[in-house]
Amino acid sequence: MLRCFMAPVVGILRRMMKSTDAKCEKGKTLPGGVTEYADLSYGPCGAAGMLDVYAPEGASGLPVIFDVHGGGLVYGCKELNKRFCYALALRGFAVVSINYRLAPAVTFPEQLRDVTAAMRWTAENIRSYGGDAERAYLCGDSAGALLAMYAGAISESDELQKAFGNEGSGLRPRACFYVSGLYDLRTKNYIKHLCSYACGRGYKKSAWYPYTDLGALADAAPLPPLFLTSSDEDMLADQTTHFAEFLRARGAAFEPDFRPKNADKNAHRYEHIYPVKHPEWEECAELIDRACAFMRRY
Repeated sequence: MLRCFMAPVVGILRRMMKSTDAKCEKGKTLPGGVTEYADLSYGPCGAAGMLDVYAPEGASGLPVIFDVHGGGLVYGCKELNKRFCYALALRGFAVVSINYRLAPAVTFPEQLRDVTAAMRWTAENIRSYGGDAERAYLCGDSAGALLAMYAGAISESDELQKAFGNEGSGLRPRACFYVSGLYDLRTKNYIKHLCSYACGRGYKKSAWYPYTDLGALADAAPLPPLFLTSSDEDMLADQTTHFAEFLRARGAAFEPDFRPKNADKNAHRYEHIYPVKHPEWEECAELIDRACAFMRRY
């Protein structure tokens, strides 16, 4: 019943997100000073198994940021984060931006296998593109934060690798930068239907289902230091608020950035993943500076 109901809903969501992204990208340009290596293959999944690398021109031995785009697990591609990745690269990082297969063609655990495969490629190959895999960080926005968080945890835990049927990556992220993240697959709001749809039939009986509880996940693989950002106008604001409460109760190392609604009606609106969509805004540039400085501390 859920899949019959969700199929047309997902179709509508994809059209809406595509239209919104097209409007956001219209007229935007890319800055200079970045070398781009496009459409490098990390797996056997065609276009879904591709990644891009961005690095400051002529640099080597750079810390690495591994970026996972959002889209509710059902939409998106690496190109949507290109301007954001340029902004990160210009701050002195080699940035890896990936595609992964989308639900419902695959389920959440299969998407995680794509992400860890791309992380494994990064660990093995990023030196050829100016990066140092020993200084790696994870970045993700919206559902990309969820995938990054689980992929990073799986890579640190034999217990999780067994439960998810995932060999991990060999990449050991020192810290993470998550934007407007989806963190809780057991959420009770409207997002729960999308999560269930992406997880597949019968997922609550799977070996990995117990780890959709954040406490169980953190017990299996303690989370690295986290920089979290969201805002009053973010449709997933409650996810960041609740995740921050969870991290605080655990005594975890994290830094939150939660922006209130801008009182000036003519000013920028801090909507969902606004630093990813608008890295050129002054306030977004300042936020990205702070996130990068946070990661470099680890």
